[in-house]
Order: sequence, then C-alpha cells, then structure tokens
Amino acid sequence: MAVDGQRMAAQQALQQQNGGGRLPFRRGTDLRISPMVDSRAWSSGQPLAPVKLPDVGFIHSLILRLEGTMNLTAPGSLADLGPWNIINRIQYALNIGSGLLIDTSGYGGYLVSHGIDKAFKGDSSALANVYSAPVANGNNTWNLTWFIPIAANYLINMELGPINLQAEQVRSTINVTCGTASDGLAAALFNTFTRTLKYYYAYWEVPDPDQVDYPPLWVHRILEEDPPILATGDTTYLVPRQGTLLRLWHVNRLNGARDSADITQVRLRYNKTTQPLVEDYFINQYLFRKQLGVDPPTGVVLHDRWYSQGFVGSGDLRDTIDTLPVATLESIVTNASGATLGSGNNFLKTLREFVEPLVV
Repeated sequence: MAVDGQRMAAQQALQQQNGGGRLPFRRGTDLRISPMVDSRAWSSGQPLAPVKLPDVGFIHSLILRLEGTMNLTAPGSLADLGPWNIINRIQYALNIGSGLLIDTSGYGGYLVSHGIDKAFKGDSSALANVYSAPVANGNNTWNLTWFIPIAANYLINMELGPINLQAEQVRSTINVTCGTASDGLAAALFNTFTRTLKYYYAYWEVPDPDQVDYPPLWVHRILEEDPPILATGDTTYLVPRQGTLLRLWHVNRLNGARDSADITQVRLRYNKTTQPLVEDYFINQYLFRKQLGVDPPTGVVLHDRWYSQGFVGSGDLRDTIDTLPVATLESIVTNASGATLGSGNNFLKTLREFVEPLVV
C-alpha cells in the first residue's frame, strides 16, 4: 500500500507538471503479473476447454506453461517441430472486431517467444525450470514456456495493442488444442505423459480514465499459415493486405523436416518489380544472429522490419510496411534445384506479426 501511495503522489506531481491535465498512459499505469489464472490437463490431440481471462487490466502478454513427466520405453529424440508442437494450436480470441489476435502452432509460439527482447533459446543452455524436454529412457521432466505478446510489447510500444479486459463489451478467451506424442517425439517410444498446462497473463493496471489517457484502439496480431512448397526454386508467399507488417517468419520444411541447407536466397518484392531486399541466405542468417544474439533455428527465415532503433521486438515503425497501399507484397524463398521434396509434406510455414486499427 505504501508503494501505491508513493506512486499516486508521483502521478499527482506529474499531473501538476502537465498543467493538471490527464497523464499519458505510459506514465499513469503500472505493470502487474497475475498468479496462475487456470490450468488444464493435456489431452492428446484434443482441444482444451477455453480459458477466460479475468476482467482486470489492460493485457499485454499471455504466458503458457506446460509441466509434465514424459515416460519413454527407450531413449528417443525430438520430432522436427518438437517438443513445441506437443501443443498443436494456441489462439487468443476477442468477441469483438478482429476476432483472433493470436493464432499459431506450438512451434510458431516458440518462434514468437524467441523474438522478444533478447532471444529465448529453448535448448540445453536454458534454465531447466524454463525449458526442459529430455528424451532418456524412463521418466523425463518436461517444462515448456510460451511468452506471447498481446500488445506489441511492454517497452516503448506498450500503448500499441493492449486490450482493456475491464471494458464491458470485451470478452477474451485462450483456446489451446493439444498435439500428440508423435508431434513432440520423433520415434514411437512414448509410454505415458502426465502433464498440466497452466495459464498466466501480464497486464497494466487500469487507471482512472479521467486522470490518464487510454491507448489508441489498435490491435497487435500474430497469425500463422502453412502454404505448400510445390517445387524447388522460388516459393512465393503473397502477404495479405492487412495492417502494418512488423515481422515475417518462414519455416522452410522439405520432405517433412525443417531445412536450411537448401535455401539459397530470400527476398521481398513490391508490385512484382521492386525488390528492396535481396539476401543470399547466409546474410539473413547473419542478421538474425546479429539482432537476436543466437543462430536461427534450422530452416527459419526472418524479415525483421521492426529493428530501426536497434531493439529486438520494439522500436519505432520507420521500416515497417503498410500493406494497404501496396498492390502486391511478396516474400520469396528460393530452394536449390537439387533439393529433395517429399509427397505432400513440403511447407513454408509462415507467421505474420502486424498491427492494425481495431474495427468494432
């Protein structure tokens, strides 16, 4: 209570400096992280009962935590998108306006978590309490953590996309569909998986609207799809004309596995003729490491248009792309002519991160 009193006094002092007017949202609210909101037992291949978030605060991030004991009959290995695709789908939905704000696979959610602040690296270098997915014979403790931004971030773009959960007309839910053991494990060694998915969220305290300006009505969205790769050479992804594009991830999957070795070039193209970025793949890999501090996961391509101030997942919008005035915006990934394709299992998994006005 003493801290809240000190904060109120500081806010009043700021208001006086501001001529008695309302404070900007950035200066007039405070960060909160909830205790666990709810939990669900993992159920192989099944959608879990939706979780409704409390009607408290402006949500800025969703946190999911999968804890369990994976029992194997012999030593194994992780699947191509494992362990993350032990969760098949993560969706965060609003009952108004744009509907789905987040719609990704478990692996897509991992990539998003990978690109917040400094990179989250889900491997043996991470703390076991944050990430562990061993595959030894017998019982293995699994801890998987997804940190997914609902607002653009909680840093200098904190006012871009937080959702006021206390607004009477807003109802938001988290919908998760579980994968199967084979989505997480490469070999048929699965015996049992005792597991629980826990739900948390981080939010901004809701200030008095008479004292503090509320954020503009924009939403931040991350949507995933899996267009097929039909042949070697160029695979062209037509970016939908929707909002302002911040970042675009591709995961190159050939013959059922993520593949970096066959990518030769990546590029962006405007209106079929203008190519602002033409990168041999090693340049894209270098930029990923330069910006995020770690090597890209196998098969991953990133067009990061949100790095103009040298921050990861934060900054001004100087280099972002307003997709509405562009007749065609295409992202092209080129695979070598000698690449081996499978039958019906070649995909350019794609995640778009963008912001747009909330239409209700």
